[in-house]
Amino acid sequence: MRVSKHRRAWTLILFTLFKLWLAGSICFILSRATPGDPLEQYLGYPAENRYIGENAEWEKELRSYRSKYHLDRPLFYFSIQFRYPEFITELPSDKIQNHLKKFFYVYRNESQVSAYFQLLLQLKQEISSINNQSAKNILGSKWSDVIQSGEVQSAQQEMNALITQINEKSNKNYQSVSWKRENNTSLTFLMPQFHWHGLNNQYHHWMTDALTGKWGKSLRDGEAVASKIIPALGWTLSINLPALLLALILGIFTGLRAGLRPHSGKFSRYLSLIFFALPVYALGTLLIQLFTKAGWLPIFSSVVRPPSEVAPWEFWRYYTLPILCLTAGVWAFIHQQLSTQVEKTHSAPFVSAAYFRGVKDSVVKWRYIFPNSIFPLITSLTI
Repeated sequence: MRVSKHRRAWTLILFTLFKLWLAGSICFILSRATPGDPLEQYLGYPAENRYIGENAEWEKELRSYRSKYHLDRPLFYFSIQFRYPEFITELPSDKIQNHLKKFFYVYRNESQVSAYFQLLLQLKQEISSINNQSAKNILGSKWSDVIQSGEVQSAQQEMNALITQINEKSNKNYQSVSWKRENNTSLTFLMPQFHWHGLNNQYHHWMTDALTGKWGKSLRDGEAVASKIIPALGWTLSINLPALLLALILGIFTGLRAGLRPHSGKFSRYLSLIFFALPVYALGTLLIQLFTKAGWLPIFSSVVRPPSEVAPWEFWRYYTLPILCLTAGVWAFIHQQLSTQVEKTHSAPFVSAAYFRGVKDSVVKWRYIFPNSIFPLITSLTI
């Protein structure tokens, strides 16, 4: 029996660690998959203008920030990708890289793709030299549309239309690249290749820093991230821990009662179903409308009234609504889980045998039924 309990405990611990790792990995994937580059936004220089070398200092600063935050390294421990010409992979812009990779994959001709890239830069310079601001904005937008085209054929059509318009505005004679597919390209360019990057990758550094508490500094104001999280975590725990404790006390009491007396516990079951189905924000809105409009309880706001101006004996009035709001949903979950499990355990043979031996009702409830019903709830509460 002891071996079984220890094995369950270790299984619970390992499963919890696995869920924490999985949640962290999902956060990493979402942060990298989100469109846009936070460093480009932070430095505040238009991304399209740096492709033609108009601001070398900005590009140097961007590379420095990428190196500082490990964003210049591979994404994961390994990657499976096609081999592309070196000049494409060394470009600072992922958008331009992906655009040129599409052309190379279709035509497999490095010299033509290089000529196409040089033409893109020349057109961008030509657009920048136009004096008419409205025409410059329109042509610049169309130049960006070429880069963002989803297919090679549509990009070629938009490119030809852009060349025609620029030639009319500037009296130049730019010619589109004469594309021809190279069928003699080495197979190494066409076959996906496995690349092992080792520990020097973004995911490893991100996970290591997260586990060791090296969360860096905020790009907004330069302050340490930990100095922002810890105060906010204090307020969060001061609300969530009392709510969890209150939900446990109420949930155990009502769950045991509803499980032992199914007929008399119907009201609490219906109430728990309502609270379980009701979103927290909806319940919070109802509580605000009910209690604050009548002036019975205030809404806590660190903007309207800072915590330093609130007397200690007044805090309970500000904490009541958020604690009740969070308690309702957790209590409903505990009540549903425990009442169902207690009802099953109450009809088990070992409980009937205990009653047959004359064991007191309170002893059966707290030493036989409750311990055997609470374990699935503990497993669920780790979420």
